[in-house]
Amino acid sequence: MLPSNNSSKTESFKAIQNVFTQYLRDPENNPAPTGVEDRRMAVYRELVYNNIEGFIANSFPVLRKITADKQWHEMLRDYVHRHKSHTPLFPKMPQEFLQYLELERNQHPDDYPFLFELAHYEWIETALSLDTREIKEPLINAIICDNTAMF
Repeated sequence: MLPSNNSSKTESFKAIQNVFTQYLRDPENNPAPTGVEDRRMAVYRELVYNNIEGFIANSFPVLRKITADKQWHEMLRDYVHRHKSHTPLFPKMPQEFLQYLELERNQHPDDYPFLFELAHYEWIETALSLDTREIKEPLINAIICDNTAMF
């Protein structure tokens, strides 16, 4: 068992981490941790946002291309603020963004009516490109032949 002073240090550190992450998620509405100069916080703020934004933009290139910059960044900032990711794995991040679009994003008047469907299609493309399973050609031919008999 840890001495009580270690326990209070742990709780204090967790509180600092909580303030830090809340600020990084939503710097407009949360204060920065005390005792850390803004120049240093700006580095973290920009790194976190730019990494997430870049990864999502690369995962959904068509969605990014057709979405105006202002709207795109508003949506991504809302995603960073609102969505609590369930995995630290980068290849799973597009799926996390899809969950945000489907379950957490409030409909915006500027959103395309097909926003989720396009994102889902692009996610499927990514998921298939990362799938390492080998597909056996004879099995594909058998399935195609069986299905064409139905038409």
